Formats: sequence, C-alpha cells, structure tokens
Amino acid sequence: MKKILLSMAVIIVVAGAVAGGTVAFFNDTETSTGNIFTAGSVDLTVDSFGATYNGALVQDASWPAMNLTNEKFFTLEDLKPADIYNRSISAHVSSNPAWLCIGKKNLNDQENGINEAEDDAGDTTASVGELSQNVHVLVWKEIVPDLVHQTNEPILIDSFFDVFTDLPLRDSTTGNGPTDPIQTELLAMSLCGGNHVVAPGAGFGGEVTCNGGSMNDKAQTDSLSADLVIYGEQYRNNPNFKCADVNL
Repeated sequence: MKKILLSMAVIIVVAGAVAGGTVAFFNDTETSTGNIFTAGSVDLTVDSFGATYNGALVQDASWPAMNLTNEKFFTLEDLKPADIYNRSISAHVSSNPAWLCIGKKNLNDQENGINEAEDDAGDTTASVGELSQNVHVLVWKEIVPDLVHQTNEPILIDSFFDVFTDLPLRDSTTGNGPTDPIQTELLAMSLCGGNHVVAPGAGFGGEVTCNGGSMNDKAQTDSLSADLVIYGEQYRNNPNFKCADVNL
C-alpha cells in the first residue's frame, strides 16, 4: 500500500507541473527565401528602312530599331506644290502587349516675312505662317513595306498637318487589339505639298499621288517644325484605353 501511494504522489506532482507551465505544441516551419518582384515594362522602339522624295530614294534615311533621340522622320527644304515625301515607320514593343497612338506636339509655324507673292495673296499674318495648312498628312498600314500604297492597306490618317490630332493605331476603339512583342507595326507616312489623291480601286484604293493645286502662295517662304510622337501604353489590366484621353 505504501508503494501505491508513493506512485500516486509522483503522478500528481508531474501533472501539477504541466498544468502550471506553457504547453508546447508540435510545429514545423518552411521558409521561401529571396522572393523577387520585378516591375514589367513597355519598351517602345522605332526603326525606319528609308524614305522617298518625289519617287527618288533619300540617301542615309534609314536606322535600326532604337529609342529615338535626334532621328527625324522628315527634313524638307524648298518644299514646292505637288512635292511628296514618303517615310517608313516601324514600331516595336518588347516584353508586354501595348496600345499604340501617333500624334504631334510643339507645332511651330513661322512666317519668315511676307514676300510680294504672299502679299498679293492677302497674307497679313506677319508672326504666324500658313505652311501647316498646306501640308497634307497620309498614313497607311503597310502589308508590304515598300512605301507604295496597295489596295489591301488601310489608311489610318488623312488630314492637313495643322489639324492632325492624336490618333489611335491600336486602342480600345480600333477593334484590332494591342500590338504584341512578336509583332512589328509597319506604317508609311506621307507628306504632300497640297493634297493627297488616292487612286480609285478595290479595298482601300490604289496609288497615292500629290496634287499641289490647293497649296497657295500664302505659304511661300514659310517654315514648319513639329515633334511627331508614337506612344505606347500597357494593355494588361487596361482594356478601355483610348488615345483620345492621352495628352502626347
């Protein structure tokens, strides 16, 4: 009987010690170390395989895909009625699909004085020129990159330079979806001293020429400069993007 009571005393003491302390439950921890979160990007680059001026190839007018610095799409000196300058433009995005817009900013029309012909034409704006009102812009999507408009190549922009606004190449209103990293957006941009004429034909019409009849003498000696802008914005989580909402 004595042995039994002693055993009971030991059991009670151990139980009391457990009840009075902190219970340690079984546990295990797994740690994933060095997790990396990297912001994605939309990197837009532009190249040009060349240009033509009145049908002749412009020398040293091409460049590879790059972030533009001092590259100029157009340099026109001594512009005359019916002159036409066609430039290839290829836009590329890397990593992620993107919407694309094209537009202009920093338009600067210079009068450069009023000569006799301008005075006879009734030009009285000594500080602002009229050249942007007399240079027509035509942009089409190129299927074959040859700077010759084909009947299956849709015309995207048909406007005089002074009213050439920010326009969508690809946004939620165009119905052609975003451009993908594996795609190249091929464009032809044409400037005309006067007004472009698209020959009648199936689809989107045929050959593009320049009619200089609308370029009047008020534009003589005037000069024009502007920045041409191609803008890309991410497509993912941005399905309702509109170029009209962007201030380029």
